Amino acid sequence: MQSSTGSWPCSSGCFALECKQPRRRCCGSRAFPKLTKNNVRKGFLEDSQYTELLEACPQLWFRAMLECGRTYGWRVSELKNLRAEQLDFAERVIRLEPGTTKNGEGREVVMTEAVYTLLRGCVIGKAQSD
Repeated sequence: MQSSTGSWPCSSGCFALECKQPRRRCCGSRAFPKLTKNNVRKGFLEDSQYTELLEACPQLWFRAMLECGRTYGWRVSELKNLRAEQLDFAERVIRLEPGTTKNGEGREVVMTEAVYTLLRGCVIGKAQSD
């Protein structure tokens, strides 16, 4: 007989998802797998900190990384692994390939005007793999 939640009774008569018996007394139904905890983002860049960083390190590449990180909320590893071949200036998009992000899924974002200008300056004279 099926319960209202849709689970079926085990051989001892309890409903596995509803069983209140200690694990050793129950039918031995499998426990639900636990989700793995990933390192969550801690702290965010305040406007004053952003301005301070820009003033302290005016190099173009640093400003581009800082702007991308702030605009899209990307991790440092995603920024450091960004290559010229992932930038499409005609469509104004940046593509993070599957397998290069924390969750393994690819992403595509539209460049803001500031990101476009900074990245355009960064790729001058660069090869696609740079």
